[in-house]
Amino acid sequence: MVSATVPVLSEVEVWCASTARWVPGFRLAEVRADGRVIILGRDGGPRLPVPFDPECVRPAEPSPASPWGRLTPNQVDDLQLT
Repeated sequence: MVSATVPVLSEVEVWCASTARWVPGFRLAEVRADGRVIILGRDGGPRLPVPFDPECVRPAEPSPASPWGRLTPNQVDDLQLT
């Protein structure tokens, strides 16, 4: 659940009732005085036209760190794949 303490433009996930899963790729635009949440469309799109109940929005899960993302091209060349 998102609260007023979550910074604006933080990445959030929105609950999709039709697929019964959390959908990533949205950003928090505003938390209104009534507690409802205004969301920016996926990938920085315009604001969605309907405010969401706070229990339908949660902070995004951090992506797991990958050791492959830290390798330089030379390190990849040095790997011996068998």
